[in-house]
Amino acid sequence: MPAPLTREELETQVRAAHRRLSAELADVERAGESTLPCADDWTVKDVVAVRVAWAEMTRRWIEAGLRGEHPPTPAAGYSWRDTPRLNAAIVARERETPLAALRDRLDAAVDDCLDLAARLDGPDLLEVHRYTWTRSWPIVRWIHANTTAQQTSALRLIRRARRTAQDPSTG
Repeated sequence: MPAPLTREELETQVRAAHRRLSAELADVERAGESTLPCADDWTVKDVVAVRVAWAEMTRRWIEAGLRGEHPPTPAAGYSWRDTPRLNAAIVARERETPLAALRDRLDAAVDDCLDLAARLDGPDLLEVHRYTWTRSWPIVRWIHANTTAQQTSALRLIRRARRTAQDPSTG
């Protein structure tokens, strides 16, 4: 899905991706499949934990930028080359967090990102280099990458894991 070019496109895409993932996660919870192997050595819950963390980080980056700060991206002590190590740290940190709690946090982070997008005027949301931390992406693209795109990829991974668990020949 192409990155949105307007606030309205952003909200439509984020809400649609979130709705699809939420429905799938509700089925996962009902089926007791949160520990199902999903991607590499991650479970379904681990995949969700990483998606939650990235949406929450995006919210924090935007809030810091609005305060005139330059937040460390992707996180303090990590460079973009370190994202596998950062994701592993997220999985380890969230190991004991129940899927239901992660779902609640994902809902909140998505809502928070969209609330922030709604508060930003056009240039603040759509222009590149508007904030020091955004580099060559506008905020709309950061939100899209860490909500819509992340949730769409999570949904694909989870559905594949569930199909494979039902019929190992489909993996």
